[in-house]
Amino acid sequence: MMFVCLGSKSPPFPARVDVVDRYPPYRDFCRRQPDECDLSGEASVAHSPALMARLHGINATVNHAVKFALDAGQYGREDYWALPVSGYGDCEDLALEKRARLARQGISRSVMRLAFVFHKRHLCSHCVLTVETSEGTFILDSFHDEVVRWDRGAYNFEARERIDGRWDRFDQSLWSYDY
Repeated sequence: MMFVCLGSKSPPFPARVDVVDRYPPYRDFCRRQPDECDLSGEASVAHSPALMARLHGINATVNHAVKFALDAGQYGREDYWALPVSGYGDCEDLALEKRARLARQGISRSVMRLAFVFHKRHLCSHCVLTVETSEGTFILDSFHDEVVRWDRGAYNFEARERIDGRWDRFDQSLWSYDY
């Protein structure tokens, strides 16, 4: 089992430049599955070895159980968010599945928020699940089984879901890259 927790509480996210409404494909998912998008509740969960083991377990299990498939091939649309009940999905679908499984294990959806990120080395957009703990924010990522603190990951953060359903957009002028 591997998870990475370096240092104490993580620093705050980059400077917010805007607050925007839900991304349309996510908004459509939330209309179809409103319970999956209810983020009411506490803003963070107590950090513990048991929590980290649970996050790692769900992250690795979903990463290995769901095979990557483009939405266009599955749904005939470029961007369609859904739980991967067929066993196939893209990064948003895996993030939603991880949140659903963790919620079934008793973790409040309010501490689990989606985020759009941009990989510093591979230069591609991606969606991850973040979990807000008393020791900082951790990433569950479909590219890696490890659960890492947000500032230790390989990503620049573009936007992150808020408890109220809207999204914080972050300052892209501060992004760094690993060539």
